[in-house]
Amino acid sequence: MKNKQATYWKIDALLFTGFVVAFWLDLTGLWFHQWLGLFIGIFALVHMFMHWKWIKTAFSAHVLKTSNRSHWYVLLDGGLLFGLIGIVFTGISMSTWLQVNLNNYSTWLTVHIVVSITTLAILVVKLAAHGKWIVAVSRKVFSASQSRQILVKNSLQPVFVKQEAYDRRAFLRMMGIVGAASVFALTRAADGLSFVE
Repeated sequence: MKNKQATYWKIDALLFTGFVVAFWLDLTGLWFHQWLGLFIGIFALVHMFMHWKWIKTAFSAHVLKTSNRSHWYVLLDGGLLFGLIGIVFTGISMSTWLQVNLNNYSTWLTVHIVVSITTLAILVVKLAAHGKWIVAVSRKVFSASQSRQILVKNSLQPVFVKQEAYDRRAFLRMMGIVGAASVFALTRAADGLSFVE
């Protein structure tokens, strides 16, 4: 089970990193941007199939309205799914692969960028909602010892507490990294929108 969670975490980290990097078209170039978008779409499908049992359970709970949390998660996941479909559809339609002659290319590009921004915002909310799991698995992925203890400074006597006591600090650190990466990505997207206009 531990390896399965670490695998989920690694796929999710790859998806987020790839999605944020895709916003830097001047860094990636069009060719890599297109392939990266396809890669993200494929890995999003892999992610969905890996969590299929949870999706069915959460959707059933959503339909039956048995849990506010599952209702919220289904809405987030549905928003991400439709966002990714919109990004992939508009991206492939504009891609150099199909060579489609679009009369209103700037409209397609605007929709592609706006849907990407909206999807990134939903993704940040989803990461915050799953922050506890992300922090716990991150520790297991990066830490050699899961039961490591930390000396608490500024106390009259040396006090050792388990690392899990720092969940809030780790969550804020994680969200700081996610937020900074997202802000940089959004600045690139804003540049793309100003280019369209």
